[in-house]
Amino acid sequence: MDPLILEYTDKFNTLLEYNFVDTSTTDCLIDLKLEEKDLWKNLRKSYKGLINSILKNDEFEIVIVDKNNADYELHELYRELHAKCAGRITRVKETFDKQFEMLENDCASLIGLKYKNKFIGFNYFFHFQKTGTPVAITISRK
Repeated sequence: MDPLILEYTDKFNTLLEYNFVDTSTTDCLIDLKLEEKDLWKNLRKSYKGLINSILKNDEFEIVIVDKNNADYELHELYRELHAKCAGRITRVKETFDKQFEMLENDCASLIGLKYKNKFIGFNYFFHFQKTGTPVAITISRK
């Protein structure tokens, strides 16, 4: 089910009629046209403290990768960390290569978090009419 086509939700997900749980996606849409203060207001309170502590700590660095600075080696780090966090390879490399193509074509962004100059997490975002949809969240626990 495509989460961007709202009419699918009620009309076409016939599996719900047979007591299936609708967990086909964990996507969400973020309207990036909103002002920063409004985006901040919509965050969970517990996230605000976490974000502020990272922004104040010089040992953390946020790296934003888009079409202007697409880097395949960095994208490979994202793929490797994804497998490490999952404890296994969850999908074929070609799907990650497709994500990299989308990054190069301005259809996606990759945001990485570094701690002491080492990447510890990534988020991958699809672009849709100037909004972002988080689709892959990978956080290292080591």
